[in-house]
Amino acid sequence: GNPPGNTSPPEPAKPAPEPVQVVQPSGPDPAVIEERKKKLAALKEKQQALNAVLSDPPPAPESFTNNQELRRYFMAVKPPHPEGWICNAYQMLHNDPMECTRPGDGGRWV
Repeated sequence: GNPPGNTSPPEPAKPAPEPVQVVQPSGPDPAVIEERKKKLAALKEKQQALNAVLSDPPPAPESFTNNQELRRYFMAVKPPHPEGWICNAYQMLHNDPMECTRPGDGGRWV
């Protein structure tokens, strides 16, 4: 057995460490994904309806009682980032309806 000069007894074998169980994430719940898809579809439909109203606003009333009502109406239907206002009177592009000499004739934002 032992080589000469080595009088220590052999070390006992260490037991193997317990294996660590790794938990793999299972990913998002399919029911949650479907619910999110339904919410997204509903939001997209609502956005399309709003975009349709913005692209084709309701017609202006035939007459306004004063210029302030006229200004309020046309500023309310103004899209977020317009190029300008095309008036019905001259088919000219203005920065806003009040630049036209005849804003009461109406026009549209582009």
